[in-house]
Amino acid sequence: NHLLKNIGWDDGTLLDVVKSDNALHIRRKEDVVDLVTKPCVDILTATFKNIKPGKIIKYNSKLNESLNKLHVSARRVFFICLYLYFNGRYNSDGSILIRADKYAEFIGIDRTMAYKQMKDAADYFSSNIKLISLCDYIKNEGLLRVALSTETINFISAVDGRKYQTTVVLYQSAVKLSGRYSWNLYQLIKSRLLDKSGAF
Repeated sequence: NHLLKNIGWDDGTLLDVVKSDNALHIRRKEDVVDLVTKPCVDILTATFKNIKPGKIIKYNSKLNESLNKLHVSARRVFFICLYLYFNGRYNSDGSILIRADKYAEFIGIDRTMAYKQMKDAADYFSSNIKLISLCDYIKNEGLLRVALSTETINFISAVDGRKYQTTVVLYQSAVKLSGRYSWNLYQLIKSRLLDKSGAF
C-alpha cells in the first residue's frame, strides 16, 4: 500500500487516499480507533456510451478556482458544455443545447434525475454568471440552452503550455464524479497519479 495523502474534511473527518493493487481507496476515520478502507469512485476506468475513451479537456489552470466552487449539477453541465464546445457542437450564436436523454446517458443516471440536475444547474447559473452567461431550462422540452461566458472562452483558449499553466482532465472523470468533495479529491489524486497523457 502507498499512502498518497492525509487530509481532512471541513467537519474534521480524517481521510487517507491510498493506492493498493492498482486501485484507489479512501480510508475514513469513523470512530476513535478504527479506520475503514473503502473503494473510491473508479475515475481511472469510467466510460460512457458514444463517448470516445480517453477524451480529454484542457483549460487554463486559473479556471480551477471557479470550478472548485461549483456544486455537482453545475459542474456536470459545465463540463458537458466544454466537451460539446471543443467538438464544435454549438449553434451559430454560440449557444449549446443539452437534451435530458443525452445528459442522462453522459452521466449514467435515469432521466428523472437528469431533469432535476439540469434544473438545479440552471437555477445555480442564473445568479452565478462568471462561467456560464446563459443557462435556460426549457421544461416542456427537457432541454438546457447554455452559453459559455467570455471569461470561460478566454480560459479555454489560453492553453499554450509555453505561456500558461494548464489543467488536463478526462471528460468522463469530470462529469462522473459526485458528492460535495469529489472534485477536490479528484484534483488531489490527479496531482499525484498521472498517466502518460498527463490526465485521468
